[in-house]
Formats: sequence, C-alpha cells, structure tokens
Amino acid sequence: MKFSFTDLRDSRTRERESRRATSRRRFQCNLFEFWRRCRRVRCHRERTCVGDPHACFDRLRATIPPAHKDPSRAAILARSNADMSMTEQILDALGMSR
Repeated sequence: MKFSFTDLRDSRTRERESRRATSRRRFQCNLFEFWRRCRRVRCHRERTCVGDPHACFDRLRATIPPAHKDPSRAAILARSNADMSMTEQILDALGMSR
C-alpha cells in the first residue's frame, strides 16, 4: 500500500472533527448538568462530565424539560459563533439581540 499525504491529512481532519464533536457534546452535557444524574462517582465529584459524553447525552436527553430546550439550543448555537460574547450570542439566538 502506498502512503500519501492526503491520507494522513484526511485522518488528522477526522480526528480533529471527532475531538470537536466530543467537546461539543461534553459542553451540552455540562449545560444540562447531566453530571448530577450520572452513575459515575467521578462526574459527581468533579461536577462535570468526565465519561463518554455521547453515551451520557443519549441516555439522559429525554430528561430535559421542554421549557429548557429552546434556551439551551440557543446556548449551543451561540458557542459556534466566536465573533460575539456568549451573552450576545445567546440573546441573538433567542431573537432578543440588543
């Protein structure tokens, strides 16, 4: 099999995207404070998600109250826009920009 730099670049890109997806999911788990309902003692002790955030989110997302879903979606969307502060991003995502 012949080695190519394109393959290396593609694998690095996939790894970077995987790390970003895990980071986003961990942010979501912490936003909803899933660590409070987690079975892992370490999550309780550190007051943050330290396990597999994808499995945690899949297991606990049904417990999110409907009233919290829209503001939390706004916060998640806000995290992706680096040009504004977090507060500005949340207000903008909720349609309440200044």
